[in-house]
Amino acid sequence: MSVVPAALPRAALLAAVAALLAACPAEDELVCIEVEPTCAPLYEPTYTNVFTMTLEPKCSVSNACHAGPAPRAGLDLSDPDAAYDGLTGGADPLVVPGDGSCSVMVQRVGSTASSLQMPPGNDGRLSDAEVCALQRWIEDGALRDDLPAARSTLPTP
Repeated sequence: MSVVPAALPRAALLAAVAALLAACPAEDELVCIEVEPTCAPLYEPTYTNVFTMTLEPKCSVSNACHAGPAPRAGLDLSDPDAAYDGLTGGADPLVVPGDGSCSVMVQRVGSTASSLQMPPGNDGRLSDAEVCALQRWIEDGALRDDLPAARSTLPTP
């Protein structure tokens, strides 16, 4: 019969706790937001609706964070063309067509961390139905419905 040192079970317990903690995201870390297949979007998930019913009123008009001569993070959401280009363009787009869970915009609007949440503050938080509409628009390819078909598609990564 072998004798197990008392430190071994404690070391194993500490290793297990450390592994669990490493799997949890930090307070200021973006995480993917699961797309609920049964969620009910507030409106038909088209770019025109996303822009006019959520982005413009909640992100550029009501709090003016993403509007004016110096919009935060260089993201102008006061104009449909500038908004679309800012969300889908660049090396690290905020919206990745087809990825309604892990696109940065969805991660930010779905975040509960005050340092990451967009719009900031609990008063500006988007409803679940608005987040659902954003996710569905992105899942469906983040197309523009207000332009001719030749200009409305983005390459998928």
